[in-house]
Parts: sequence; C-alpha cells; structure tokens
Amino acid sequence: MDVNNNVVHQWKTSYRARSLRFLPDGSLVRSVRIPRGTAPGQSGAIQRHALDGTLLWDWRYDVPGVLVHHDISVLPNGNVLLIAKHDQTRAAAIAAGRNPNTFSQVFSPEKIIEVKPTGLTTGTSVWEWNAWDHLVQNDNEDAANYGDPAANPQLIDINGTGEAVEISDEELAQLQALGYVPEDAEAEDLSSDIFHTNAIHYNAALDQIVLSVPEYNEIWIIDHSTTTEEAAGSTGGRWGHGGDLLYRWGNPRVYSRGTAEDQQLGYQHDVRWIPAGYPGAGNLTIFNNDVPAEDGNYSRVVEIAPPMGGSGYDLSEGEPFEPAEPVWAYSAAAATPAVRKVARG
Repeated sequence: MDVNNNVVHQWKTSYRARSLRFLPDGSLVRSVRIPRGTAPGQSGAIQRHALDGTLLWDWRYDVPGVLVHHDISVLPNGNVLLIAKHDQTRAAAIAAGRNPNTFSQVFSPEKIIEVKPTGLTTGTSVWEWNAWDHLVQNDNEDAANYGDPAANPQLIDINGTGEAVEISDEELAQLQALGYVPEDAEAEDLSSDIFHTNAIHYNAALDQIVLSVPEYNEIWIIDHSTTTEEAAGSTGGRWGHGGDLLYRWGNPRVYSRGTAEDQQLGYQHDVRWIPAGYPGAGNLTIFNNDVPAEDGNYSRVVEIAPPMGGSGYDLSEGEPFEPAEPVWAYSAAAATPAVRKVARG
C-alpha cells in the first residue's frame, strides 16, 4: 500500500503466511504454514516471491523433532534466520533440572538456524544456536548445569518462569479459530512451549541477533559471529562469550536479580533495532503486549537504549541489566485492555 492507503501491489499464494519481509529488490520473503503436529505458530517452509509473483525459493524444513515457527530475519547475504522448536524428551528435561510438575510431555527449547538458499527448493543450514546448550538451574544438584541463576545471568534458568504454560478451553478455542494452532491441538500441547520465541531480528553492524521470549517476558541478544561449535559453548566469537546471552531485558526475576515489581515486559512481540539514519538509531523497539493496569492490562510500544561499552553490554555485579526505564514509550490515549489469548502470537 502507498502512503494514501491505496493498494499498489499484491501477491496471490496458496499458503497462509506467518512472517513477511519485503526486500529492497522488491521481492518478498515469508514463512508459510505447512501443517505438522499441534504446536502453536508453526510454519515449516520459507518462500521468496519476485515482485511479479514468480516463486524464487520454496524450501521446506522437515526434520523429526524440530519445528520451524513464527518469525524470520533475512541477512544481508540472503541467508535466512529461522526460529525452531527442538524437542527434548521428558526424561532429558528432568535430568537437566526442569521441574517435572511444570510440563506434561516433551520439552521444547528453541534453536536458531541460519539457512543458505542453494536452489529453487533446496537450502542448507550454515549456522545454529541452541538454547539447550545454555541452561542453568538450582533445583537439581546432581545435574551438570546446577548453579545459581543470579550468578549466571548469561545463562537461561530452565525453571525461570516458575510455572507451567496454562491456557483455558476458551483461549484454546480462540487460538484455533485464528489459525494459530491446529484444530486438533489440546491445551497440554502448549505446556512444552516454555520459551515460545515469537520474534527475531538481526543487527549487521554488531553481528548480533535479538529474540523475543514472551513466556519469560524478556528479550535476549546472542552473538552471531560465532561458529556453530562456539555457539554451543561460552567462549569465542566477536564478543568473546560464545553462545551465552550477551544481554537480556524485561524481567530480571527470571534470573533471580529482581522481583515482580521489576518486570518491564509482558508477553511482548516484534523486537527490532532502530536502523541507522533514524532517531534513536541503535536502540531497540518492542511491542509490549501485557502492561498491568488497574482497569485491565493494555499494550504499548517501548524504546530502550541498552548500555553498551567497547567490549559488550554493561552489567553491574548483582544488578539486573539496564536500563531501568525505556527512553520512550507510546500507548493509545485511551488504552484498550489487551486480550492475552489473542496476543499469544
């Protein structure tokens, strides 16, 4: 559409889109839903269409136990970053310290996959990062990842949310009506969706990736300059920390450096860096879906300026990641209460 709301071009396709990226050459890259299983937000395929509608790339990711979902980010070299669930067995999750009362079946941490197009229907994974490699917990002393989350904010507390993902029958019915989950999905299918990463964005200048992780009410930043091997550890890469989290913001309670009163984000979406040449360049904008209020939760947009020094993001010992407050925020003059069951994108 143009600035006057006139439709100037449209693409007619056979599949429902999950995420869309319009590229400078006029082509459109999108994730599309190829139904498989009952997980929420599933896509399973990536397509690229030329401006005239010609299909330039139609690639399917069909690996047992791994499901591509939600958002994508296109790199300057044409490669595409994908979010994918990577199933672990219930036994493996419990052995890694996950509280067995907080999930009912498989446990599905996230992985990030970089795919290089190699042909009309082919692609190859050239880089991966897996949250499973960067866990900590203080429930199971016998597990290899036992430690103090407050002393390891670069790691992800596998019990950080402290509760199971719960959804009512009414919420499930509405999600099914929206096409967000398949019609045969059940409420317990969402209990394994502990991270539920719903947005990804890439910063070429920093060679970093930012993720929105709404069940933790946080955004995470990781280093993309690592090798896949370095991304599985805690050393290497431009920023020297391997695949550990470089920065996180929104809810310091999940790494034991804050309380409920310190929570800034609520089931947020669409985190992205402000590009060069725009006001606030280098800052992050976030669509915050679930802001508490006396008359009902509502949504607002926030902009934050992560404190960054020459060697990375600044963090004081024992303190949460800053900033304490956004540098800018917007909400409607008459804020409309948010509906969580619709916002679970």
